[in-house]
Amino acid sequence: MKISLSKWISDWRDNGGGRSPHLGTIITLLIIFIGLFGSLYSDEIKSVVPFQWGTWNGWESFHFHPRILFFWVVTIFVGGLYFFREWEVDSYDSQLRKELVSQIQTLPPAEFLQEFADTYDEGEAMYEKALQSKNVDDTKKIIRGLLTCICQLTEKFDSPKQHTQMERYAANIMLFIDASSADKELSEQIQPRIKFIDQEVLFQTLKGALDLRKDLSTHSEAQQSEEDMALEAFALPIPHAETTNIDGKNKYRVLPGAPLAYCESRTELHMQSSEIYKWCEDHGDFTAHVKKQIKEYFSGNGGKQVASFLSIPLMTDRKSKPIGVINIHKNGPMLLVDPKRLLHFDPIIRPYRHMLAKLVQQLLILEKEALSSKKD
Repeated sequence: MKISLSKWISDWRDNGGGRSPHLGTIITLLIIFIGLFGSLYSDEIKSVVPFQWGTWNGWESFHFHPRILFFWVVTIFVGGLYFFREWEVDSYDSQLRKELVSQIQTLPPAEFLQEFADTYDEGEAMYEKALQSKNVDDTKKIIRGLLTCICQLTEKFDSPKQHTQMERYAANIMLFIDASSADKELSEQIQPRIKFIDQEVLFQTLKGALDLRKDLSTHSEAQQSEEDMALEAFALPIPHAETTNIDGKNKYRVLPGAPLAYCESRTELHMQSSEIYKWCEDHGDFTAHVKKQIKEYFSGNGGKQVASFLSIPLMTDRKSKPIGVINIHKNGPMLLVDPKRLLHFDPIIRPYRHMLAKLVQQLLILEKEALSSKKD
């Protein structure tokens, strides 16, 4: 009975019963009743403690008539009820204020929208120019130009309080290479670049890999859409089985970040890259060797360059399969400041994702044609 009553009270409070107008009406009526009751028996009430300290007669002074006792019990009860209701209202108001502040903090800074409008106009002009181009180098340069726009927007989107002059924003594109369709030469090129993998695992035994294209990378301070020279070219494995079941719990066999963003077609945000190892411990099914590589990488120079990052699946529309991933990272923690801000940032950046997907598809066709021409 105690458990059910406690649950009922908890549900009643959660549903706003403690601050409901019904409770306020009951308290008001009780106060009116006490006032009327007190006016009828005012002489009796005034004849005892605490109104008659001067006529102290030992413990007999506390001998209350039932009507007087009833008056004080109801008065104390109503006072407690009134205090409880005020407490509930104040607590609810305080919670609403905190939620409002939290919502405001997730919104873009005031100057961001104007920056987005200007940057988007510039990006769209580059996009239209690239569609008319049949030159591989020009297409790469325009892709890097769009990535520079994304870096600048991300920098503006971050809170000014979080941003310092030492922070460097960068972006790159990783393309999926299907192991089943890759020839021997390509497989031999990718194998040594694959990070976070057991030594005996070969590229051909995987579903594929996300291969980072250095020629499709840049940073927020880039001049003339230059490549990010501080970036190391590498690839990340994509296994055939994305999850495995261990003791009734699903564990990921796909690495967090770009691989998971690619496999699940959703944006991945990691505000502290140093926590990647813990994520692998808690949610992943990886060998000790792989986890050791991850820990060493992010505690070393890799963690300095990529202290926080965002991985966005590169696809032409919501239903299509990604052709790769856009990575945005900085050398400081707390990218986007708050995870909730991703709800605003992700749709804002979507037009750029669409343009980049189209241009990357065009680039792959141009590169294939150029390679065929060389062979001929």
